[in-house]
Amino acid sequence: MDTKQLVTIPSPWDRINIISRFTFSWVWSLFIQAHKKDLDFTDLYRCSKSDETKYVRNKLERNWITEQASFKKTSKPPSLALALFKTFAPELLPWILLNTFQEVIIKVSVPLMLGYVVRYFQGDPQITRQWAVWAAVGIVLMSVLDRFVINHITYCYTLRVGMRMRVATSALIYRKSMKLSRSSLAKTTVGQIVNILSNDVNRFDEFSFYAQSIVVAPLQSALVLYFLWGELGWACLAGMAVLILFIPFQLTVGALFRQIRGKTAVLTDSRIRIMNEIIGGMRVIKMYTWEMAFAQLVSVVRKSEVKRIRNSNFLKGINLSVYFLLPRVIVYPCILMYVLMNTGQLAADTVFVTVCYVNTMRLIIGKGVPFVIAATNELIVVIRRMEEFLLLDDIKQIDGKPKKLDELKVDDNYDKKTGVTIDNITARWTNDVIEPTLKDISVCVKPGQLLAVIGPVGSGKSSLLMSVLNEMTVDSGSLQVSGRVSYAPQESWAFIASVRDNILFGSEYDEHRYQQVVKVCALDRDFKLFPFGDKTLVGEKGVLLSGGQKARINLARALYRQADIYLLDDPLSAVDAQVAKHIFQKCLIDYLKDKARILVTHQIQFLKEAHKILVLDEGRCVALGSYDELKQSGINLMSYQRTTGADHMKTTGAGGGGRPIMNRTISFTPSMVSSISEGSDLAHEDIGKQSTNLDDEPEVKAESKMIGSVDSTIYWDYIKAGAGPVLMTITFLMILLSQSLYQGSDYWMSYWTNHNNDNNDNRNIIIYSALIVGLCVTSLLATVSFYMMCMRASIILYRRIFSTLLRAPIHVFESSPAGRILNRFAKDTGIIDEQLPSTAFDLIINLCLVIGNLIINAIVNWLLVFPAILLLLLVFMCRYFYIRAARDIKRLEGLSRSPIYSHVSNTLAGLSTIRSQEAQHMFERQFEYYQNDNTSTYFLFICTSRAFGVLMDSICLVYIGAVVAFVMSLSDSVSGGNAGLVLSSALTLTGTTQYAVKCSADLESYMTAVERVLEYTRIDTEANLESTPDRKPSTDWPQTGGIEFIKMSLQYAESPAPVLKEITVSLKGGEKIGVVGRTGAGKSSIIAGLFRLTEPSGQIVIDGIDIQSIGLHDLRRQISIIPQEPVLFTGSVRKNLDPFDEQSDEELWSALDEVQLRDAISQLPGMLDGIVSEGGSNFSVGQRQLVCLARAILRDNRILVLDEATANVDHQTDALIQRTIREKFRNCTVITIAHRLNTIIDSDKVLVLDAGEVVEYGIPYKLLESHNGLFTRLVSQTGKHMATRLRQMAKHYYSNKFDVQLDERDSEN
Repeated sequence: MDTKQLVTIPSPWDRINIISRFTFSWVWSLFIQAHKKDLDFTDLYRCSKSDETKYVRNKLERNWITEQASFKKTSKPPSLALALFKTFAPELLPWILLNTFQEVIIKVSVPLMLGYVVRYFQGDPQITRQWAVWAAVGIVLMSVLDRFVINHITYCYTLRVGMRMRVATSALIYRKSMKLSRSSLAKTTVGQIVNILSNDVNRFDEFSFYAQSIVVAPLQSALVLYFLWGELGWACLAGMAVLILFIPFQLTVGALFRQIRGKTAVLTDSRIRIMNEIIGGMRVIKMYTWEMAFAQLVSVVRKSEVKRIRNSNFLKGINLSVYFLLPRVIVYPCILMYVLMNTGQLAADTVFVTVCYVNTMRLIIGKGVPFVIAATNELIVVIRRMEEFLLLDDIKQIDGKPKKLDELKVDDNYDKKTGVTIDNITARWTNDVIEPTLKDISVCVKPGQLLAVIGPVGSGKSSLLMSVLNEMTVDSGSLQVSGRVSYAPQESWAFIASVRDNILFGSEYDEHRYQQVVKVCALDRDFKLFPFGDKTLVGEKGVLLSGGQKARINLARALYRQADIYLLDDPLSAVDAQVAKHIFQKCLIDYLKDKARILVTHQIQFLKEAHKILVLDEGRCVALGSYDELKQSGINLMSYQRTTGADHMKTTGAGGGGRPIMNRTISFTPSMVSSISEGSDLAHEDIGKQSTNLDDEPEVKAESKMIGSVDSTIYWDYIKAGAGPVLMTITFLMILLSQSLYQGSDYWMSYWTNHNNDNNDNRNIIIYSALIVGLCVTSLLATVSFYMMCMRASIILYRRIFSTLLRAPIHVFESSPAGRILNRFAKDTGIIDEQLPSTAFDLIINLCLVIGNLIINAIVNWLLVFPAILLLLLVFMCRYFYIRAARDIKRLEGLSRSPIYSHVSNTLAGLSTIRSQEAQHMFERQFEYYQNDNTSTYFLFICTSRAFGVLMDSICLVYIGAVVAFVMSLSDSVSGGNAGLVLSSALTLTGTTQYAVKCSADLESYMTAVERVLEYTRIDTEANLESTPDRKPSTDWPQTGGIEFIKMSLQYAESPAPVLKEITVSLKGGEKIGVVGRTGAGKSSIIAGLFRLTEPSGQIVIDGIDIQSIGLHDLRRQISIIPQEPVLFTGSVRKNLDPFDEQSDEELWSALDEVQLRDAISQLPGMLDGIVSEGGSNFSVGQRQLVCLARAILRDNRILVLDEATANVDHQTDALIQRTIREKFRNCTVITIAHRLNTIIDSDKVLVLDAGEVVEYGIPYKLLESHNGLFTRLVSQTGKHMATRLRQMAKHYYSNKFDVQLDERDSEN
């Protein structure tokens, strides 16, 4: 596996001095570098050693294990919250105490000093100029200590602790996912895990940042109340009453947040799970024309999710409005009560000291408390969800103990005479299932023995191997596994790495052993064909490999692991006869001759070589013994299949003579796999012409990264998506009006204090009250309209990316890892839904405050315009210096998330293989590397924003100093009211300016999520789904199903050459056509062209209509397909058969009857409404294939395509499928992509492809008359016995069809 980290430069954080840490000067080099070039992962610094995933996870895991151990002793449920507290509270507490000192001592002292300055300007004889100057200097020094020394380092460290909590819980969740039992896996989904890792864990970052408010708020409030009592007396209690009423209001809002979060999380889980299934099954969705069904499914979930998110966002908006309004709402009753109680003059020092005290509480009370209450309530939901996941059952050992991650479920000191001993076991997948999957199974496999396991679809063959691997719950009996186990699964699985890494699977490279394994698995010649040999990259889930290649690489992986017991789940079905024979003889018989082997197979011809044969049916042992013993006892191995009554005894049709399938004898038509060998000489006769460069190592195609600033069109697209002209106008008018009223109330206070002698208190009170009421109304209207605009934008952008994705060509899904696409629908959507609106609104509020304060200062004295202009110039220079690096780092942080989601999805898909190969540590290590890359980018983003904050505050402190100096120098001409107004406004500017510019940078960073979403909306789409009215085919089209290929060529995206070259061939309606050819000949490309998954050139005409002239749905609805890899989706059986509810229950049951699945579905709770697990995991591969056949029967089309559909099913299922096709599709055109030549030897015609060209096309019997023909050579390669049998079948079909008597010798030629 590729275990390289993207971020490699060691972190300076571990070695820098204290000054660099406080000023964050160590990241300035990144600012400079970002102006020279766009930053990449190679330019960034790694995270600190103490931030690495392994370190923080182990710290948390120790305390979580302690919690679990405590539960066993006291029965008190283990608490993840307590484990988190024990782990991270000691790290967070020092910074909370420092922040408390900052907020309670330093900030509260500033209004005290401001009071001295204002009283001096009022002419208070007790305040000398010297006192006033020292107070002014104290204001500046306290501001320096507050903003420059303490603020940024506490900000950084508290966010760092939140990051550690997020990383630790993510790693703990991932580790747990690899230990889950099968019953536990049925209770969770990939969607839930991805949602936890992408959205839920972000609550730790939010909580850690605001956590200090819990401590600071009561202390600060008490101290401010004490000082206000000195200023206002009893009148201060009016403001405190508002503050007290604020507490239950926030608790109520917090409870609503918790309720909404719980509901939203479940809906997001569901949406991401559906998206994961859509991305993985898009080829099938397109061919079945199910896009609209899934669009509706996602739409329903998304609508419910958005409803909850909208409520959550409105609550966040109210919190931000409270932050904006709180100082005025508290000051208003205080001033009103003061004037009414004292009936005296309203002094400037009283007003502006009160305003300054209340502004001091603004951040903690107005934002910190609401946000910490909301974050805590949301975190409670998140921790509960994580606890439920972490408390799911682990995979058990035979003795019932949980299996440790690094512990193999075998006894290394085993008795050498014993491999696997199964004694009367009964096992089931989950405890929810009433009937056990395996019942009373007993068998023993010793070293050197080969046990072959056979049986019909759903008989429990794979389940037997899973029980040996401890993946199933054993209810009774004993199961002893002695020795190391290796496993090759039925469903081939691969991860994104080289072919060699997929085989080595973390083991050390041994040249001799590796070459030996490659040879016995018949992979050596494939490697010569690969462009980079065995260093060629395998796509996600092996999408770049053929079915046979995937199966043999999985087998090679199992063989390379040095084990004592080998469990091989049907590895021979995906390869042709010659390769199957080679693998069976060289691998199972020779290479593994001294090992205990259990082989699940449908290849009856190999049973003679097995020491024992176990025949299963309905989970029970029907027979056990050697081939001869079973034959002597009358067991009919070839024809054995499950029967469920007379109504299921289907006859074979014309060729079967009315005989039940189960009466066929072993000597009749051995159904051997018989097609062109992927490893045959024919397949590689041009091997020398292949251009390979084995010295080069390919790299995984990187995800595209936008460069430069976020384009203004991105912002405009976002605004247009969210608002029409009316809503946009209302929103910005309300924002401007509310800000005008906000600053107007301040100015009126100044005017009031400067004109106290006018005796117009009633007028002043009325005007001030009107300003405050107007401010509250306009502020709430601005909040509602703004969040409404953002939510509309979120809904429309999601709709656009989803609809575009559904319409995207199939190569988009096959060339991109699932996590890369899923990232847009998980994290990026989460940012647009929840974080972007709040950040944008925060920016608007603070930007308006900055501009308003500068204007107020300029009104007081026009000379203050000059420092304001200088301030703005320096601010924009700093932002220009900072923004490039911040933008690039945020983009890289987004890119670093995709591999995490892909890795999680891929891990769960191959979990059985990973556990059987003891590769958990390797996959955990890779997860740690991916997470460390993400941590590095995230922490750098924090540090660069703090470095920027230090620069910004330095400028703001200079501005404050300049304003203070200016005011003190004009003490004779400045009134007390104006002095208070200017100084309080300037102090507000200190934090507000820096925070506003930070919000602007954060907004641009979050807009990269919009940018990434819009990037996917610009993907070129397929042709129109529906035909134009003038080209709409008639409702009865196609009438016959005739297909003509006229100079049809096909070239895949990014492919250097066409894979099909000017195919010209005519398929008559109702004919059965077999398509054969070697690997890479273009067989599957015929399907891609026919379904227009890739647009062909030339023409394909069906019953007189060029398929490129009509809509894709009009075409694809008329073609049924049974795919090679059957795909089922989570949901009911009904929805898997008929997602549009077009069929009645009777029709559905009839189709299930035809494919002999009625009993299996009837046993499900809810029957047709029974739930299909994620990926169809509660159905066997064969049963899934039969569901696909049932779909084809229900569609009842004139054209049917079989894409090697019988590769992974037993002989009886194969026969059932073939018979059903003959009966149900008697008058249909059937195109069979052949894997077994016996399935197409009785076709009307065979189309032989080679290198994308038609080399032969005709009746099989006639093609076999050509001794040098490619079809003849394909038949000959199946072996002498099978070749003879195929010739006899071709002759028999020809004789019957054309009523021609042929000489027996004809078939021997």
